Amino acid sequence: MQGPLAAEAEKLGYWGPWGPSIKYDTGGPNAISLNNNGQCVEVHVGSGLLYYRVGKVDFAKNAISWGTSTQYDAGGPNAISMDDNGQCVEVHVEPGDPFGVLYYRVGKVNFAKNTISWGTSTQYDTGGPNAISLNNNGKCVEVHVGSGLLYYRVGKVDFAKNTISWGTSTQYGTGGPNAISLNDNEQCAEVHVEPGDPFNVLYYRVGKVDFAKNTISWGTNSQYDTGGPNSISMDNNGQCIEVHVGTEILYSRV
Repeated sequence: MQGPLAAEAEKLGYWGPWGPSIKYDTGGPNAISLNNNGQCVEVHVGSGLLYYRVGKVDFAKNAISWGTSTQYDAGGPNAISMDDNGQCVEVHVEPGDPFGVLYYRVGKVNFAKNTISWGTSTQYDTGGPNAISLNNNGKCVEVHVGSGLLYYRVGKVDFAKNTISWGTSTQYGTGGPNAISLNDNEQCAEVHVEPGDPFNVLYYRVGKVDFAKNTISWGTNSQYDTGGPNSISMDNNGQCIEVHVGTEILYSRV
């Protein structure tokens, strides 16, 4: 962001201690995942095609050293999550009739070559958009929107076969889009948008995942802001960060 809005946002402290905004590609929308080793993977959409990049973060210089932008599929939007071992899961939407079709891929990152070795793109549901979070125990949770309703799925990843064994698609709310974060303690935090007047209203839920039953026990659906869309990430200590859009300005919450 540049110009008067950017200057006003910086003056008011909206950006915090961030490094500079640096162009790295063209396209959109996009998503990114960072592990505890300073390694990251990014996915984005460009002209109906899906691309990924592998990167290494230099936190001292507030910079990312990127590999080549590589096409891996078609459709969009897309999302990705990676564990500390360089294993990743990706979800995306492909246009369908009458609904969008949801696909996943399981992959392994080669950080020496900045590449991802992907398994087959596999349909698992309909709807969209969607998001996914993977922990270091090979377990994942996915959320997506379908006809104004919010759904989740609980899954277990088989990295040897590049597959995910999913539980049932379960409705848990209304609105959208939505996002989720899962930690190694099988706790999760979810955020979503619900239409409001005059602004969209942002809500969160905290949950505990039962991977034996493929279910999530949710806490109360609680409003915390207005705006949208939004995203969240949580660590193993229950600390989280959230970002959302509000009238062309980007906001964060800790």
